Amino acid sequence: MTSTMSPVGLSPRYINAYKLFHHPRRHQIRKQPWVGYVMVMPDGKTRKLDGLTKPLKEVFYPYQRSESTGGAKTGGSARGNIVDKEIADLVNHCRVSTTLSKYTVQVLTYLKKHNLQPFAAQYLVFDENLGIATELDLLCIDLSVAVSLSGAAVDNVVNVQVKTGFDLNYETEKEYLSSPFVKDSAITRIYKNHKNTHQLQNLVEHMIVQLRYDRLLKESVVLVFSEEVNSLYRIGHMLMAVKADVYENLYKRQHVQPLDLQIKGMKAGAAAKKAKALFT
Repeated sequence: MTSTMSPVGLSPRYINAYKLFHHPRRHQIRKQPWVGYVMVMPDGKTRKLDGLTKPLKEVFYPYQRSESTGGAKTGGSARGNIVDKEIADLVNHCRVSTTLSKYTVQVLTYLKKHNLQPFAAQYLVFDENLGIATELDLLCIDLSVAVSLSGAAVDNVVNVQVKTGFDLNYETEKEYLSSPFVKDSAITRIYKNHKNTHQLQNLVEHMIVQLRYDRLLKESVVLVFSEEVNSLYRIGHMLMAVKADVYENLYKRQHVQPLDLQIKGMKAGAAAKKAKALFT
């Protein structure tokens, strides 16, 4: 993909992948050591953007405790970092380690089995309206989608978020998500667990690409690779139904001071716990 200088002559199967990979916005975002994500303005000045993980936690689950995943025995977050690096080396640079992690092998085996062809890893995207940038784990072409005889571009680009571990408590229902900036949102009736927080992240990734990158995604999914089971999760109907509220919450967080955000988070968290007590 990287050696193709123009989409002219490309098979319709690869056109949307090309358009996303070479999107003009890729020149406007970078990740700098010790600084983080930086947006380059038209005048050459820069604006620092937040990563996605921290705003999600601050806004939607600021004080909720996460259930144990059983990941410590398999390396926890370090394991995930190794998998990310190995896959990025392979997909972005065609470098293959002679000692791939077993989780990396699981990921690659799954993708091949399900006709998902990776073309970019750790791909930077951003939404200046939200003040957020993030890296998409894997962008893939779904080779199972049929090519039209008309020669039109095929809607077949899939954003794949990869999670490793999570042998325990992945769907344990304990507390609810918060909605500090949108009153009476159905967000507060969605459980906060590993499954839903991953899908929430996946939803925001999907919205950023669809809103800012010409709607070039077919779908976004979460792939979870544990010791025993590989599972694919599509964004749930309840989360999809509140996507406007999710976006508004993230947007409005920018207009309050950090302390005020913490206070709102505490109040929203207390309200969520009270609601749980009423309905359980």
